[in-house]
Amino acid sequence: MLKILIKLRLKEISSSITKRNKKSTKTVSTVGIIGFILATFMIMNLLWQMFEIICRPYSALGFNHIYFAFAGILGFILSFIGSVFLAKTEIFEAKDNEVLFAMPIKTKYIFTSRLLSLIIFDAIYALMVIIPVGGVYFVTNGFSFRILISLILMAVSLTLMAITIALIIGGFVAWISSKFGKKNLVSMIIMVVLFLAYMSIAVMWRPLMMRMAENGTRMEEVFETFFFPFYHLGKSVAYLDIKSVAISLAITLLPFYVTAKILDKNFIKIAMSERGAKKRVYKEKRYRKVSKFWSIVICELNRLKSSTLYMMNSGISLAIMIAMLGYILFKSEYVNEFIASIAGVQSMPFMLCSIIMLNSAMVTMSGVVISLDAKTLWISKVIPMRADKILLAKSAVHGVVSLPFVLIAVVIVQFTIDADVLIRTFILLISVATVFFHMMLGIVINLTFPKFNWTTEAVAIKNSLSPMLTIVLGIAISGGFALIYFFTGIAYKISASSWMSIVLAAYIMLTAILYLTLKTKADKIFYELNED
Repeated sequence: MLKILIKLRLKEISSSITKRNKKSTKTVSTVGIIGFILATFMIMNLLWQMFEIICRPYSALGFNHIYFAFAGILGFILSFIGSVFLAKTEIFEAKDNEVLFAMPIKTKYIFTSRLLSLIIFDAIYALMVIIPVGGVYFVTNGFSFRILISLILMAVSLTLMAITIALIIGGFVAWISSKFGKKNLVSMIIMVVLFLAYMSIAVMWRPLMMRMAENGTRMEEVFETFFFPFYHLGKSVAYLDIKSVAISLAITLLPFYVTAKILDKNFIKIAMSERGAKKRVYKEKRYRKVSKFWSIVICELNRLKSSTLYMMNSGISLAIMIAMLGYILFKSEYVNEFIASIAGVQSMPFMLCSIIMLNSAMVTMSGVVISLDAKTLWISKVIPMRADKILLAKSAVHGVVSLPFVLIAVVIVQFTIDADVLIRTFILLISVATVFFHMMLGIVINLTFPKFNWTTEAVAIKNSLSPMLTIVLGIAISGGFALIYFFTGIAYKISASSWMSIVLAAYIMLTAILYLTLKTKADKIFYELNED
């Protein structure tokens, strides 16, 4: 039975890039594979560049263990952030818990199958860090089979360490959430704090590492004192130090075993515990009539507010956008110097506009609204409206949520730059246009690649083809505009206002094409969708 449950979990993970319908057997989507590879490549490329900067000086100073310790910290944090709320939804609040408990299946099999699927998912995050770390090290110092095996074991260690903390924090968050009426607000606050902590470490760590490299003794003491587990993990990889290997094994395996054992013993009690949400009390209110379109929009907004996972994964880039531009506003003199050194001060307005464009591309709400319907898809189908209007209303949540953030970002940019009225107007128009473009892009992709066979919403929101493809295509298009201007526009002395007019026209044209596609194809495709 355990094999069957594990197989089902793995099948659910692999089906994230699989399209199913009644007329065809399981078919792995080539588009899904390409999209997954592109997204992974982009993240690993950024990490490669970061590790490349610190690897050579640290190797020259004989601090390979610090290099690997630093990589371990980033890998652990990335794995932890990626799994903590997934652990909460996959293990403690999974939709099919009650169904499985009602079957003649041992509880430990249910828990083990969920835990293994979580480990596999977490291992992907760890490998996204370990592969660039190893690649940069081998390019700099030459290939070593022992280091390769050590890095593989390091990925396993980081995964188990992250899972252990994620299980503890996930269980704690689930327990805290159950004690408050507004459990999603509590979960959101905790997740935002964790994410901001990760971003702060990622931004501040590289200059800190370079300063610490100037004083090797001090750096050694800091890592050994404050990053004890990762210090010994780094020494295990770099030098195969027996003492450090023993400490790393103890730190990794013992807490994982104890945590898993305790959760296994209390799994039913935790999973079936009473939730502390306030009971709904009827309150007489004046009835406010709204159109069918806005009724759908309000329903989608309520669904968004009801899920912390949905809010964070679909819209966290909006908060990042405000934070980035706010930092640039207060550090504008340094940013101006940097941009002037690589592209000229005249490119500053479009560069800042590109930040808005790229962050807007990572908002995926419209790319999952159809998938989240799943078993309730029939309700949307019986609404007396044309299919394209229904889908536009569903995707409108993307615009309603994104526009306030984008407008705040535009205001920040206006205070940051020194430009004429025409360029300021173009920044506003492009920023608004990019919201509508990505809204339409997401709903068209989700209509083409819906994901209905999920047991937890995390699969539809995080691991399915539609949001991944929405992000990859969005970044490719928005980033393409920025790259073309950087490599071609500046060289040919194309003014910022001229290039902005081209970008604005391109966004309007692409949005119109997507709208016409939805208008002409929606009826046929939408009503043929099925939940199987």
